[in-house]
Amino acid sequence: MADITAAGPFSRFEGMDRIAVMLSGGGLCLSNADVRLAFDGPGSVVQFPGEWTLQCDAPALPTQLFNIMARRDSAGVRVLLAADEPLALPPGGHQVALALRGRFELVPPAGARHILGAGEGVHWQSQDAGWCSAQIGGGGAMVWCALP
Repeated sequence: MADITAAGPFSRFEGMDRIAVMLSGGGLCLSNADVRLAFDGPGSVVQFPGEWTLQCDAPALPTQLFNIMARRDSAGVRVLLAADEPLALPPGGHQVALALRGRFELVPPAGARHILGAGEGVHWQSQDAGWCSAQIGGGGAMVWCALP
């Protein structure tokens, strides 16, 4: 997680591919002379190479980003955003789910169900297919990612 409250340089990670998901805040921009990456609000996602030298503009509101990084030479990272519709989660190695807002139920193929409230997450390791998520109530959003 990254808490951003002021303008400044954004961290670099050589050889890594990065995916950043805005968890909270308002508009935010990462840029350099060649590229401009904009977050419009919670749930916004940007993907970029870790070696890019980026400057972060002052955010409109205090902002929190969920950063997912993977070595470029490894298999790719998958990220899904869930909202109103139930979501069948593909099988994967290490998996992480984080409720951005609202409440979600994660249901494994066997075993205990997990209820996630806003700001809560869970990690599991499984190649099993059959996990699914369903929103409890309305107005929620959840980010899910799988790392090989």
